[in-house]
Amino acid sequence: ALESDFDVVGTTDRFDEFWLLLSDLVGFQHLEYLYANKASSGEGDVWKRDRLDPTIVQGLSNVTVYDRKAYHLIAKLQEEQLRLKAGPNFEERLKQFKDLTVKQGNRKYVGGTPPPSLYKWVKASANPPVELLQRPTFYTGEAICRGFGAPKVVLMRHDDKSYQCDRGCSFD
Repeated sequence: ALESDFDVVGTTDRFDEFWLLLSDLVGFQHLEYLYANKASSGEGDVWKRDRLDPTIVQGLSNVTVYDRKAYHLIAKLQEEQLRLKAGPNFEERLKQFKDLTVKQGNRKYVGGTPPPSLYKWVKASANPPVELLQRPTFYTGEAICRGFGAPKVVLMRHDDKSYQCDRGCSFD
């Protein structure tokens, strides 16, 4: 059953509770994250319920029945997991985590600013030395990244001077 198949579950509206509980179970050292992809709620938001035609609201309600059931099931499971696994000082730790949130320009870092990355993206040469590549065992080919029309790149440690950094390529 779903209730026993997952050690931790959570909903996006209670992501911080999920994240802190998950970190307790797996030992994450850095919990900071960039808050992103929040739905708009400004004046121009055409998806506000009160701005939609009632037939559209009813149609959306009809096609999201199982989404709402899944949400309520996961929310109930999350509440139960928090009750059983969170520990006596969880609420205090959660408040401390949220209080560390900082805003830098238009970015919001929940839990504080993450430490600088140890890694950088660099252009891959035709034959990069294999010993310099970090490759998970599930990869079936060369450890490369190609996206958004970018050339082939490899992920390297910042302190490795074998390659120079390729345009804005760190995780910082």
